[in-house]
Amino acid sequence: MTDLRSPATARGVTAAPTTDTLHSLDTLLAGIADSAADELRQLQADAEAYASAKATATRAKVEALLAEAANTAAEQAEAIRRNAESRLALERKKGDLAARERLNRDVEARARAQFDELAQTPAYRHILASWLAEAAVGLGDGPATVNSSPADWPLLDDGLLRAAEALAAQACGRRVSLRRAERPILNERGVELVAEGGRLSYTNTIRTRFARAANASRALIQAAFGDETKTSQ
Repeated sequence: MTDLRSPATARGVTAAPTTDTLHSLDTLLAGIADSAADELRQLQADAEAYASAKATATRAKVEALLAEAANTAAEQAEAIRRNAESRLALERKKGDLAARERLNRDVEARARAQFDELAQTPAYRHILASWLAEAAVGLGDGPATVNSSPADWPLLDDGLLRAAEALAAQACGRRVSLRRAERPILNERGVELVAEGGRLSYTNTIRTRFARAANASRALIQAAFGDETKTSQ
């Protein structure tokens, strides 16, 4: 059989490319290069867009965290301020209450000292008579027994009792009858009136007198502190 290939091809040597073949190859390579360049540019653009988006998101997160931190700091500062003001107001209130209590005790101590001085004067007999008359009016009609302390016992003579009866009758328009108990039984100065039968009594000792005057005394002290709140009755 006759070999139709050229002598060079027949001997295993590759034939040299023609001009058309080289031109087609260059065009192919150029197209591949352009395509690769386009893909590279797209990849770069995608990468830049991704990086930009990440940066924007990160910036937004950072700004949100900073804003949250600022808000939290402001809220904490406001909470601290309110707490400090509340504690300061409480301390002021405690201080005012303590000052008022000291003043209350001081007023009562001074009043008791003045009463002790007054009890050594002749005017004290008139005070006892008025306290007995007040108690007699409070008890109403009928005889009553007068109790007192050992210190006031000698003052409860017939003259003082009759004076108290007259004051009571003048105040309420009713006649009352008072007699001294057999012995002094009270532990403090003042008097106690017990109705016949012992079921009712009216105490006018110095302690009860101060207790009744406590509200008025506290009201005066509150007024001195600029507090118009009324004391409880």
